Amino acid sequence: MANTDNNGLSRYVDGVDILFSTNNFHMDNFDLLLNLPRLILPQRLRIIESMEVSWAFRPTATRDKPLDVLWNDPKTRDSVLHEMCRMVPELFPRVRQLDINILGELRLRPDIHSAVFALGGIETVFLGPIEDMVRALGPGREVCIAIQQTVFHTLFMEKFELYGHDLKQDIYNPYNIRFWKELDPDNGLGYWICDGAPDHCQLGNIYFNNY
Repeated sequence: MANTDNNGLSRYVDGVDILFSTNNFHMDNFDLLLNLPRLILPQRLRIIESMEVSWAFRPTATRDKPLDVLWNDPKTRDSVLHEMCRMVPELFPRVRQLDINILGELRLRPDIHSAVFALGGIETVFLGPIEDMVRALGPGREVCIAIQQTVFHTLFMEKFELYGHDLKQDIYNPYNIRFWKELDPDNGLGYWICDGAPDHCQLGNIYFNNY
């Protein structure tokens, strides 16, 4: 009887491992993401290879704007964004396909515009923690970061003016484009910056629906 129980348990464990390692997981609840380690065993999270995540950096009825800490102190490394970017390589070291849809206001307020640009602009202050995450994950991953449309198009035009037609870009549906930002040319490390949600969009999954 004990041997039968052990065989059943082994098949269950094998089945759960296959479930987590072969499926694409979609998560779009902000609090769920922050509390995920308390809800799912770490060994299950570590074998996930494909994820779609919406990071909704928007105010709620009970919480201030999550990005205010970052905008008010652009040099900080203690924002919600930094926390989540550190969390991904720790919890999902085997992830191969990672799509992150940023839902939040990335256009700079006039009172913080100069301070943010003095540090390198959105590309440094906001995308900097994300690039640290990509480096921590290492090469061989497909990482796509979808950002607010007006901010995306500003970055895209800056890169296109700099690199011209050498800029690696891709059309992932008839209306949206993305471009590649290289972090290390020696090992192909980099990530896609994608045309995400419209400025006033309230839908959490618009980017993923575009695929």
